[in-house]
Amino acid sequence: MDVEFVFWGQSRLLELLSKEKHKGRLYFWFNTNQLTGSKLRSELEETISNASERYTPELHVDIKASDIFEPLGRTPAFVGDVKDRLDALSEEASSLFTQRSIEVLKQADEESFHELHDAIEQIPVLLQDIEQVDTDIPIQELVDTLEQAEQAISSLEPELRTLKEQAEEEQDSVGTTEKHTLNRFRQVQSEVYSFQRYVQSKDLQVAQDPALKLLGEAGMGKTHLLCNVAKDRIEEGYPTVLLLGENFYNRNIWTQIIERFGLTCGTEEFLGALDSLGESRGVRSLIMIDALNESSDPRMWSRQLPGVLRKLENYPHIGICVSCRTGYENRVFESTEDDLIETRHYGFREVEYEAVRKFFDAHGIDHSSIPVLKQEFQVPLFLKLFCENLERQGKSRVSHGPEGISQIFEGYIDGVHERLWRELQYDPSDNKVRTAVEALAREMAEEGGGTKRLPKDKAKQIVNDFLPGRRYPESLYRHILSEGVISEVVQFDEDAGEAVRFSYDKFADHMLAQQYLDLYVDGDFRDALSDSDELQEVFDDPFRYSGLIQALSIHLPEQHNVEIFDFIDSEAILIPFIKSLGWRDPQTLIDSNGDISQEVTDYLWSEIGELDELYELWRVLLTLATSSEHPLNTEYLHGILMEYGVRGRDHDWSRFLHEEFGEDTSEVFRLVNWGFSLENNPIESIELKRLISVTLSWFLCCPNRFLRDRSTKAIVNVVGSDLEIYIDLIERFRGVNDPYILERVYAAAYGGVLRNRTENSVTDIADTVFELEFEDGDPTPHILTRDYARGIIELANDKSDTYSVDLDKIRPPYDSSFSIGIPSPDELRDQVTERLEDADTDLESKFWIGLVGSDFEGGGFSDFARYVVGTNSDSTHVHGYDISGDEALRWITKRVFDLGWHPDSFGEFDQCVNWRLRAGRGTRKPEKFSKKYQWIAYYEFVAWITDDCEFTDSITDTPYSGPWTNWDRNIDPSVLNPEPESDLSIDQVPNYSLRIGDVGTEGWVSDDQEFPEIPNLLEISIDEESWLPLHGTYNWGEKESQESDAERKIVFWIDSVIVDAEDKSELLAWVRQNWVSSDSIQSGLVRLATLTQVFRGEYPWHPVVDDWLEDAGQAIRGSPVDTEKTIIDLHWEAEYDCSIDESYGMFVPSPYLSELLEMEWVVGEKMFMNQSTNPVRIADVSESDGLLDRVNSLTMIGGDSNLLQELTQTGLSIVWLVQGEKRISTGTISGNEFGKSQIRGVYSLNEDGEFTGEIESDFHAWD
Repeated sequence: MDVEFVFWGQSRLLELLSKEKHKGRLYFWFNTNQLTGSKLRSELEETISNASERYTPELHVDIKASDIFEPLGRTPAFVGDVKDRLDALSEEASSLFTQRSIEVLKQADEESFHELHDAIEQIPVLLQDIEQVDTDIPIQELVDTLEQAEQAISSLEPELRTLKEQAEEEQDSVGTTEKHTLNRFRQVQSEVYSFQRYVQSKDLQVAQDPALKLLGEAGMGKTHLLCNVAKDRIEEGYPTVLLLGENFYNRNIWTQIIERFGLTCGTEEFLGALDSLGESRGVRSLIMIDALNESSDPRMWSRQLPGVLRKLENYPHIGICVSCRTGYENRVFESTEDDLIETRHYGFREVEYEAVRKFFDAHGIDHSSIPVLKQEFQVPLFLKLFCENLERQGKSRVSHGPEGISQIFEGYIDGVHERLWRELQYDPSDNKVRTAVEALAREMAEEGGGTKRLPKDKAKQIVNDFLPGRRYPESLYRHILSEGVISEVVQFDEDAGEAVRFSYDKFADHMLAQQYLDLYVDGDFRDALSDSDELQEVFDDPFRYSGLIQALSIHLPEQHNVEIFDFIDSEAILIPFIKSLGWRDPQTLIDSNGDISQEVTDYLWSEIGELDELYELWRVLLTLATSSEHPLNTEYLHGILMEYGVRGRDHDWSRFLHEEFGEDTSEVFRLVNWGFSLENNPIESIELKRLISVTLSWFLCCPNRFLRDRSTKAIVNVVGSDLEIYIDLIERFRGVNDPYILERVYAAAYGGVLRNRTENSVTDIADTVFELEFEDGDPTPHILTRDYARGIIELANDKSDTYSVDLDKIRPPYDSSFSIGIPSPDELRDQVTERLEDADTDLESKFWIGLVGSDFEGGGFSDFARYVVGTNSDSTHVHGYDISGDEALRWITKRVFDLGWHPDSFGEFDQCVNWRLRAGRGTRKPEKFSKKYQWIAYYEFVAWITDDCEFTDSITDTPYSGPWTNWDRNIDPSVLNPEPESDLSIDQVPNYSLRIGDVGTEGWVSDDQEFPEIPNLLEISIDEESWLPLHGTYNWGEKESQESDAERKIVFWIDSVIVDAEDKSELLAWVRQNWVSSDSIQSGLVRLATLTQVFRGEYPWHPVVDDWLEDAGQAIRGSPVDTEKTIIDLHWEAEYDCSIDESYGMFVPSPYLSELLEMEWVVGEKMFMNQSTNPVRIADVSESDGLLDRVNSLTMIGGDSNLLQELTQTGLSIVWLVQGEKRISTGTISGNEFGKSQIRGVYSLNEDGEFTGEIESDFHAWD
C-alpha cells in the first residue's frame, strides 16, 4: 500500500480553520473552555440526579427499546451487528454455491439462479462503508436488491423441490445432491428473508436518518431508559448530552442547551465541537431530551423542532432523540410528524420475568415460587405498587391466592403516605394522601360521564387544600405528582389547558367505582340505577366505560353482595365482567358450601356466544389457574375442558392456545416459557406444581408443535422430583377423549422418571401404569402412548431389585381388543361428501386428496403418505406388514373425519395456519388440525397392524419392537437442555501454525513430514487433572488470504478400542502392518457408531439400545483379536422436535464400557459416571455448539484417571488409533487438485503411563 504525506503548515491550517464550516473544530481543539468528555459526564450526573426516582439503576432491566440507540449512534455494536448478518448470509450462500449445487440450481432455473447469486453478492458491496459514520446507507438500493433475491427464490423453490422428489424416486435414496441443494437453499432463503426484514426495520432507517422520537404511556420508564442509555454511552466514551424537558422554556433551544453547559459560544461552535467529538470517537454524538411534554410550554417544540432538525442535518456525527408521553404527540410533533422516526416504550413487555426477579429481589420477595401470569407486571408502575404493598405487609413470598386490586392500591396509597408525612411534616395519623386521592376521585365522579380527568388548576386546589400554605416545591400536589400517583396530561381540546389524571388507569377505575357507589348508591343498587343519571350513563355506553364497569363488577359483590348482571341486561358488560373475575375477592365467588357460585357460572355459560368472549374467559382462568385458594383455578378449568368433545375442544380451546402462543405477552406463552426455563429455580410447593402441571397438560391437545413440545418439557421441569404428581396426572387424563393429550402426559411422566430414576416413587408410578395399561393385556391403541408407558416399567424393572413384572405383557405385540374396518373407496367418498354437504364453509384445499387421491383409492402424493406411511418405498406393505398403503391411507382418512374434523371448525384455520411463517412443507411448524388427526390415526393404525397383522416383508423392513423401528419417536422428554454448560473443560487446546506466508500452498500440502506431535494431542488435561481421550477431532483452518476462498485445513481423528491386555501386542502389530504402514489412502479403522431414536435417559439400559447395536460387530473389522468400542454417538434429530432449535448429540461410553463399569448418565450434564466411592467419569467436553459444528471445532470425550485403573484391574488395555490429514478446501471440489498429506499412528500406554507408538505419513496427489 502506497501512502502519500501532504504537508499542511501553519498558514494552511489557519486558512482551513478560519472557514465558517470549521468553527466547531476550532472551538473543539483550541478553546480551553471546551466541550470535553469530563464535562459531558458531569452534566449527565446532574441530569440523572434531577431525574430523581424516575431513574433507579439498581432496578434496571434490559429491554428491546434500548437496542435502537446503537444504530442511532452508529456505534461499533451496530456495525458488528450488520457484519454478523452479512457473515451469516455469506456463510449460507457459500454452502449453497458449490459446484454440484450450482448445477442443480441452473437446472431448476438458470436465470433465477443468476439473479439470486448477483443479488447476494451485491448486498455486502452496498454496505461496505457501514463503518463510516458520515457515509449514507443506500437503503432503497438494498430494498431493491433483496426484492430481486426474493423473486429469484420464489421461482427457484418449487423447481428445486420437484428435482429433489424426482431424484429420490429414481435413486430410491434420501441422500441426493438435489435434497442437499434444497436444504442449503432453504437456509439461504431464511437468511435473505431475515436480512430483508432488517433492511425494512427502524434500526437501519435511524442509522441513516438520526432523528428519533420515543413515545410511551406515563409510568412506562422512558426517563429511566434514556438515563441508562446515556450512562452506558458515557462509560463507553461515546459523547452524549441528556437534558430534561422540564428545564426548557419558550426560548431558543440551542441557547438554553449551551447555557446549561456553561459555555460561551455560538450554536455552530457548540454543534461543531460536538460533531468533532463524535468523529474523534468514531460514533455519532447523541443529544437526548426527555419528556418534551413537561416543558413550560409543550407547544414550543412544534415551533422549534423543525429548525433544530434542519440545523443538525449539517452535522453527520450528531443524532438526536426526544421523548414524549403518549397523548401529547399532536401538540409536540405537529410540524415534525414525518421528520422523526418513531419508536415506542412498552415497559417490561417480553422481559417481565427478569423485571419481576429484579423488583422482587429489591423488595425481599421470593420470585421462584409462582409464574408471572399477570400482564399488569409489564407496567413498571404496577410492578412497583405490587412489590411495595407486599413489602409493607412484611411478606417475603407471593401467596398462591389472588392479590385483590383493592388490597394492592390501598397498600400503595399507604406506602406513599408513609414517605410523605415525614418529608412534609404532617400528622402521620392523618393520611392526607388517601384523603386527597379520594377527593380527586369524588370530584371526577360528581362531574359524571365517567371522566377520569380534572383541570390542572382545580386538581391542584383540591389536593393542596388538605395541606395549605405551602410553596409549590413543598406542596402536597407536587409530591403526589412526583410519586406517580397522578399525572399531568394534555387535554383533547387544545384551548382547555392541561389536566390531571391518576397515572395508572386501573387505579383510576378502582377509585372511581368506589366513589360512584358511595355517591349514588344508598341501599338497593337497582333503585340507585334508576334514580342516578350518572350511573345510568355509564351503562348506556358500556364500551366507552368498560374499565369502570369492570371495577364496579369487583366492588359491587365486595361492598353490596350483589352481581352486576343481576341489574344490567346487556351483552356489552360480559367481557368487563369476565375481566373482573381475576381481581375479585374470591370469597365473593363461592356459595355457602364453598363451591363456585352457580349464579356466576350460569351467567357465564349462558351469555358467552362469541370466540372473543370465550377467549377472554380462557385468559382469566389461566391467570387464576395456579391460585390454590381460588375457586376458578385449574380445577375449574379442568372440569370444563373434560366435558368437551374432541372437535369442540379443538375449536374453542386448541385454536385459542395456538393464537395466544404467538403472542409473547399472553398467559399461554408466559406459562409455557416460565415452566420451560425453570431448570435452575425449582418450585417448592407441591400443590403449585400440581396445578401448573394439570394446566400445561391441557396445552398438549394443540397441534402447534412448538407449544405442544415445550409444554411437555415444561411439565417435566415443573414437576421435578415430586414424581407422585404423575400418578395424579395419569389417572386424571386416562379417560380423556383426545389421544394427543394422554400420549404426552405419559411422555412427561417418562421424562420425569428418567431424570429422577433413583426416587422410590418410580416403582409407584410403574405399578399405576401397569395396572391401567398392561395388566389386562389391552393397552391404549397408540404406539407412542404404549412406548412411554412401557418405558416407565422397563426403568423400574432395571433400577429396582425388588420390582417384578411380567415383561412380556409390556412389550409388543399385544393381545389388543382394538380393531378397525378398512373403508372401500365408495364408503370413504360417501363419508367425505356427507361431511362437506353438512358444512357452511367452502374449502380451497382438501387434505384428503393428498392421502387417498381424488378417486379415494389411496394413492396419495403427500409427504405423509409417501414417507410416513411409506408408499414411496413399498405400496404393498406398511412397515413390512401384510396390509397395503392404500388401505392404510383410506382408514387414516376415515379416522380423521371420525375424530371430528369439520370444514366449519377447521377449514379456514388449516388453510391459513402457516402462511405467515412461510413454513412450506417442512416439519418444524405449527400443524393443521387435519394433520393432528392424521398423526393420531397413524399411531393407532400402526398399533393395530403390529398387534394383529402378519409381518411378511423381512427383506426391506424389520419386525416391530417399538416406535423406534420406523423412526416414529418425535421428542426426547428426558432432555431439557441439550447443550448444558459444563463444569468440565479442556485446560489448553494445542495450537498449530498453518504457516500462511511462510510456505506456498502446494508446498505446504505436499510436506507430509510436518504435522502436530501426536502425543501432545493425546495428553489432555481437564480442570488440571490428567484424562484419557477416548474419541476426538482436532481441526485447524486458516484462509490463504483475506480475498481467497482457499483455506488450509488440518484435521486429526482420535479413536480408541479396548482389548485384553494379553492381546494388546498382537493388535498393535496387526494395526501397524495393515493400516499404519499402508501406501494407499486410508480411512479410519474404527467406525463411530451412531444411535438415533434413543432417549438420553434410556442409555444404555433400554432394549432400544440392543435393537440398534445387535449387529454392530467388533470395533476393528478384520482384527485377529477381539476389540470393543469405547464410544458411540448418541444423536437426536430436530425434524419433528420443536422443543429444540437444532439437532443435538452427545458422545457416550459404549454399551460394553457402560455395562463393565456400571455407568449411568448424570442428568442435566454431558457426562456418565458410576456410583463407586471413587467414581469413574466419562465426559463429552467438545468445544462446539451443537452436533453439526463438531467437525469445525474441537470435539473430545475423555475418561478420568480412574478409568485406566478400573480397566487395568479387569485385565484390559486401551489402544489408540490416530489419523491426520492436511488439504486445501475451497468450498468446491476444485481444492482437490492439490492432493493431500496423511499421517497414521497407533499408540498405547507404557508402564510409566506415557504414550508410545509408531507413525507413518505420505502425500497423495490426485490423478
